[in-house]
Amino acid sequence: MLRFLRRRRFWVILSGVTAALAAGSVGGRFYVESISPEYEPRSFLVEGEKIEPAEDEIGTKLRAGVDATRLRADVEYLASKELGGRDNLSPGSELARAYLVKRLEELGLSKCFGSSFLQEVVEDDEPNGTNVAGRILGENPDADAVLLVAHYDHLGTEDGELHRGADDNASGVAIALEVARLLASEGLHGKHQVIFLFPDAEEPPDVRTDRMGSSFFVENPPVPVERLRLAIVLDVMGGQPIRRSPDLFFVMGAESSPDLVRLVRSVPQPKERARYEMMSVAMIEAEPYLPWVRKSKSDYHAFRLAERPFLFITAGTTPRYHQPDDTPDSLSYEKMAAETGFLADLVHRASLDETKIAHFPRAVDQVQDVRLALRIVEDILADPGDVLEDTQEALREDRERLLEFKTTLEAGHTLSKAEYRELMLIGLRMQCALARPTYTMCTKF
Repeated sequence: MLRFLRRRRFWVILSGVTAALAAGSVGGRFYVESISPEYEPRSFLVEGEKIEPAEDEIGTKLRAGVDATRLRADVEYLASKELGGRDNLSPGSELARAYLVKRLEELGLSKCFGSSFLQEVVEDDEPNGTNVAGRILGENPDADAVLLVAHYDHLGTEDGELHRGADDNASGVAIALEVARLLASEGLHGKHQVIFLFPDAEEPPDVRTDRMGSSFFVENPPVPVERLRLAIVLDVMGGQPIRRSPDLFFVMGAESSPDLVRLVRSVPQPKERARYEMMSVAMIEAEPYLPWVRKSKSDYHAFRLAERPFLFITAGTTPRYHQPDDTPDSLSYEKMAAETGFLADLVHRASLDETKIAHFPRAVDQVQDVRLALRIVEDILADPGDVLEDTQEALREDRERLLEFKTTLEAGHTLSKAEYRELMLIGLRMQCALARPTYTMCTKF
């Protein structure tokens, strides 16, 4: 019965009923994250465009040292049929875990949990998975921690079909391992320690609950929680969701801090195969019929609840998301290699940065969000592919609304709470059109 209750299809139905009642909880936390409906307009992202990226010798060397063949090898093993989809508490999960420990040992990383790389995830005295983590120590043994986070679990078998989870999230795990290799091979030790965390139990039904591996880690950290300086969370890094901009990936969370914007903007854009855009994380979190909630999309949920600064970095969902055809041959390893070079440089700079990170958790950058949404909507409409005509019509209406918002902002005004809610729903429709182009539900909400 317990395994049945963990099935994704059952949980999606149950969580929908729970959300509708706005009263259900699991493991002590609402399955749908309740937040204040208020937003605080800030301009950290737009103002940060004035910052000139700074090339340096170490960053150049890190980017040049990325090995795309290693990325592919890691993805192919983690998303192999042998591992059976890496559902937590499964034999495939155990194999994935052993592989991660072996890789961390080969790289010479320090154990993160006393004498072990492993942290058992326990909820109500019952095991629910195992986190894996290693670290590169900082100059000071009592240093704060910068985390690079990528969950390693996936869905396993659903309705008799194997879900191998190459993009979600073997891609993120492979990138984190390659960043660890690059920093370790160069012998780089910053002011802060760098923890490479591979949480278990991120997928439904554990997502956004205390049963998540990342939630357990934050509740039981290897350093005091206030010393978790910054979490950089990777999820779904290898796909190409936007047909006219296939090289794009997104950096979210920096809208909460001018210091995070400065850090990200200091790193040069990848020169080829990938480039990032920044936007507010609220733009991917709308719940259609519940304006007073937002749904976290990945392990940054745990760090946000703990009021720790985070960046969420993703290439965006594709039609293969949570589908059996999310396989290693569907990814762009050239894009992943470019992302890896950027991230290695970013993590290293974060480990050196001693600025106290100012944090405004309710901040959104309306100007940047409208500007980027308008561009993505136009890209979809220019090459709609399988997107239903009704959804295309809704997106054309969205484009007109975005132009109205752009005019409002250019006149020096801010969007009202209701208008920003409209903008978030446009963001939701964009995601739906890219990930589920033939779903009628993309049209109206």
